[in-house]
Amino acid sequence: MPLITAPVVTPPDTGGGGSTPVPLPEIGFATATYTDPTGTVWPLTDESAGWFTLADGVSGLGATPYELTTDAHPRGGARLRYASPQPRAIVWPLYVYGETHVEFIGRWRALATAFTRTLREGPDGRRTPGWLEIARPDGTRRRIAVYYREGFEGRGAKGSGIVSDAAALTLWCEDPYWADPVEVAEHRETGSLSSFFTPYPTISSSQVLGSTEVTNPGDVI
Repeated sequence: MPLITAPVVTPPDTGGGGSTPVPLPEIGFATATYTDPTGTVWPLTDESAGWFTLADGVSGLGATPYELTTDAHPRGGARLRYASPQPRAIVWPLYVYGETHVEFIGRWRALATAFTRTLREGPDGRRTPGWLEIARPDGTRRRIAVYYREGFEGRGAKGSGIVSDAAALTLWCEDPYWADPVEVAEHRETGSLSSFFTPYPTISSSQVLGSTEVTNPGDVI
């Protein structure tokens, strides 16, 4: 029988935020959004949406984790031979609520579907990641591709799961590096090409002669 699957689309440009920010002491505010594999954008810091990020418990946003390969020295100590970047795990706690049980459970299931959809295979047999994006007070944004791993089980405490509950999501990132949604481009070009030996040794026009330097503002080479 035919199955209905969600289309795979490129995550949209979500701009510099717009939802209720999470306060960062003394430096301003940050906003976060999640874009699921269908392209739907879910605000993570907007309390009016019916869910929001808890201030305590967010982790895994810092430096890329590495695994070091070393060679032992006969006289003690070791020498670093290779540093291999490892997948990143991000813990993101969410609090979901509703005025009634039906409203709460509808929001809870919708969010669970948005995150777990990253584990479903598409028509091409591949899984499409979601995108976690964080916007900073100066307008800069960084995003990272994420897959749901665990955490949408609820607290299981007395009274939870009726009109509210909390989930501590663990999001797995196969590529541990954050990326800027706005690409940085450097332009280089040559003029019309001609034979080097016709009629005498010549060179074609271009912007520069010899070597040229390009600066990479990121951390990945």
